[in-house]
Amino acid sequence: MSQPDLFVDINVAKGELVIHARPAGTLWRVTNTKAGLAALGRKLARLTDTACVRVGFRASGGYELKLAILLDRIGLVFASELVTTYFESPSLVGDTREM
Repeated sequence: MSQPDLFVDINVAKGELVIHARPAGTLWRVTNTKAGLAALGRKLARLTDTACVRVGFRASGGYELKLAILLDRIGLVFASELVTTYFESPSLVGDTREM
């Protein structure tokens, strides 16, 4: 039996990430820090046990790059035009040494 889809929309800002999971309607927030991203990663990884998790977010002036790297490391499918460019050619996006 296949797993149901769970669509996760993440609104990325400098100080926080606002996460909305559909169709469950769950809404939560984490700080856009190393600790907040780690907590988000753990929660999303747990969700993959019961659903096919698909993540979408918008480019937000570079604040989304750490999120994209996290999602890539835990093997989640995600969609974001700028982030796709980052993984294909990081030099087109800018300096990411502070990540």
